[in-house]
Amino acid sequence: MPTKLALSHRKALLILIKVVIYGLVAWGVVAAVRRAGRQLDDQRASLEQKAVEFERRAQSQADATEVQRLKSQAKRMRMESSEFWKADWRLLLCAGLVYASSLIPAAYFWHRCLGWCKGNVAWSVSLQVYLLSLLGKYLPGKAMVIVIRILGLADHGVGAAVTTAAAFLETLNLMCVGGLVATVCMTALSALFEMDWRITLMSAIAAGVLLIATLPITIRIATSIQWMKGMSEKLLRNTGPVWTGKRMLLGWAILSFTWIGFAISLGLVLRSLEVAAHADLAEVSRLQFWLSVFGACAIGVVAGFLSMVPGGAGAREISLSLALSPVVGPTAALAGAVWLRIVWVATELALTVIVKLLQVAVYRNPTGKRVEIAEKNYEH
Repeated sequence: MPTKLALSHRKALLILIKVVIYGLVAWGVVAAVRRAGRQLDDQRASLEQKAVEFERRAQSQADATEVQRLKSQAKRMRMESSEFWKADWRLLLCAGLVYASSLIPAAYFWHRCLGWCKGNVAWSVSLQVYLLSLLGKYLPGKAMVIVIRILGLADHGVGAAVTTAAAFLETLNLMCVGGLVATVCMTALSALFEMDWRITLMSAIAAGVLLIATLPITIRIATSIQWMKGMSEKLLRNTGPVWTGKRMLLGWAILSFTWIGFAISLGLVLRSLEVAAHADLAEVSRLQFWLSVFGACAIGVVAGFLSMVPGGAGAREISLSLALSPVVGPTAALAGAVWLRIVWVATELALTVIVKLLQVAVYRNPTGKRVEIAEKNYEH
């Protein structure tokens, strides 16, 4: 009887922890959406202020041609202030679907990392836990992502150290590939279209830091440092021996599909904006547009990750705007960055709801007991 009581208390505690976690996640998502709304309001106010300034300058001009030019700019600013946020919902929906699809390669790589670290669970379980953890990045420190994954895999016999090690490998390699994509695209833009070299330099520094952190030799050196052993011995023991150059290159190949999906999602968001349609995109070649989209998406996400701000708020939008402004203009660049955040948050929220509904409908039998799923071992 005491054993049953202890198990009952443990189960109740786990349920309480999960409720608190999802409550915090909900708070983080709401905060992210509100932040996006404030950014749109600030942009609208900025455009209105510019329109007033152009009108004031027009009143003080004697040259009729200059007056007409200033009034035309003021009219354009007012039009943008009322329409810059408007977007084609069909393209936004497509952007969300592409983003959801692009998460599958990253989830698969996370599944492989679990297998390499001896955390052998079925692919369906890894996918569910991965998707459920996405909203955790909107909380301070982003550690909630790992907490959600640990809780999700605890019922399947995977220890916290193994889950953390796999998350460590998956996240760092995802960001490393993003840094390399940003560096290549921004270097090409600087060489071919005279893009600001400072963005290229920022991309190269981020890629270099992440590349060093993901190299097998770096992890092996970390496992040999005495103070590192004392700090996280289990984590390093589960990471160092299993991480090889071959597996790193395999991970980069898999994760490249994720970044392709991310960039296409951003491209669809930009194409959905009415203000982007008014921008003079006819002079922008497809090569310049897509190099800018890929580079901006990659540096934006990587900058948001390195900032350690919940969801990369602010850092992602600033980086995206800097990279996209020469192509679609500053107004469309900021509107695209804000809409991208809204689309991705909405997609992650929808995926969370779908996974939870599937868990209730599919993974529980009529007696309420969880159906066991055959484990698959990835030792190679």
